[in-house]
Amino acid sequence: AAAAAPRHVYEADEYDEGLVLAFGKASSAMALAAAEVASHAMPAARIRGVAVVKDGHATEAEARTLLDRYGIAVREASHPVPDGRSVRAAGEVLDLAEGATSRTLVVCCISGGGSALFCSPLPPLTLEDLAATNSSLLGSGMPINSMNVVRKRLERGKGGGLAAAAYPAPVLSLVLSAVVGDPLDLIASGPTVPDPSGFADAAGLVRTHGLGMGG
Repeated sequence: AAAAAPRHVYEADEYDEGLVLAFGKASSAMALAAAEVASHAMPAARIRGVAVVKDGHATEAEARTLLDRYGIAVREASHPVPDGRSVRAAGEVLDLAEGATSRTLVVCCISGGGSALFCSPLPPLTLEDLAATNSSLLGSGMPINSMNVVRKRLERGKGGGLAAAAYPAPVLSLVLSAVVGDPLDLIASGPTVPDPSGFADAAGLVRTHGLGMGG
């Protein structure tokens, strides 16, 4: 028989707030469910956060309830190619994460489309650099798993960057997989889990798929 999955208990009295950070095409519904559970489990804690969704993927009722009841703002952004709204929303997510303390329980709700909707270029890269790269990746025939290995090299929040930003706050991740095999380091480019890949892996993929190395 398979071993039981490890279980971790989060004690309500250890936290003063629940911070819901959601991004992906299902993020508004996920954020609403997470906020409802957190508010019941931690009645004395403040709930707040942000949900980044693809245009048209949050209902007016969801957005209104999230903001009015839980202080969670809904931000719309572009998918599959990120835009300026994606960068601004990702900056808001990272700013909130960086303000978390050991008394904050961070709940990350991640779903398909999260890579584009949570987009924060690693300086000196720009949004235009990332948009061009994403367009090339989408047209290359590269599998999504491989695309995300490349994407993680280019951004602040990918490859465990979001969890690192939230330290020392504990991070609980709720993930809806859009990737075959459910590899947590590749879904939305793994913002809350360790990254087993590196720059050499990304460079190899770029060469293999004939994308060139610039020039």
